[in-house]
Amino acid sequence: MSEQEFAISLDTYVAPALGVLTTAGPPANVVMPSTTAPAPPTPPPSVRARTPTTPKKAPPSPKPPTPALSAGRDVQIVVSEIRRLLIDGESDLVIAETLSLGKAEYRRMKAKVYDQEVDGFSGKSAEEQYVDYCFEQQKCLDNLDTLIKQSANSNQHNAMVGAIRAKSQIMEAIHKTGVSMGIIKKEADMNREIGGVRMADLENNEVRDMVATELRKVQHAIDKFGDRKMVDVKAPSPIVDPGVKRVKQ
Repeated sequence: MSEQEFAISLDTYVAPALGVLTTAGPPANVVMPSTTAPAPPTPPPSVRARTPTTPKKAPPSPKPPTPALSAGRDVQIVVSEIRRLLIDGESDLVIAETLSLGKAEYRRMKAKVYDQEVDGFSGKSAEEQYVDYCFEQQKCLDNLDTLIKQSANSNQHNAMVGAIRAKSQIMEAIHKTGVSMGIIKKEADMNREIGGVRMADLENNEVRDMVATELRKVQHAIDKFGDRKMVDVKAPSPIVDPGVKRVKQ
């Protein structure tokens, strides 16, 4: 037996029994067991579809930039909006948050509102200011007229009486404001009395005489007590009530 035939016999009969392989390798008709772990089976498509997957987190949306005035906002638009919100009764904090303004920037814009309002008044005459005031009051009167008609049609008598009273007060305020501003001339009060004397019944010379008499009384008091405050004048002692008769001792 040649060496080659001995090696083949060894691989064919002896090596499988001993679990040992020779250097020649296994024969072609012998299947050796695999030493690697088998790969996991691939699930069918239906199973793969049900496999939960972790959703990817969407990137956070960028915060909208604060519309600062330096970014191009019109200053006058912001000032007008602040004025409107102030008229509506909003607080400074709400207005600043609504317009996305910082504290310092909001104070600066609010100061511009005041400056414009003051300039609007100072640049007008008293007559122009009074006319603007009348225009605003006329709007209220028109609204009250509408309310009066609606209240009358719906038999809301209390609301109608309240609206009529408010209208009367507005009209009276318009007249008083015109008089105080010198727009409406006020006639002299014919029933006014001074010291129990009705001034409208006196002639001019009588008024002058009465004024001169009062001035002489004042001058007499100054000569007697000096030119000082009345509270500093020492009262005479004893003080006698002129309405009480004195009893002789």
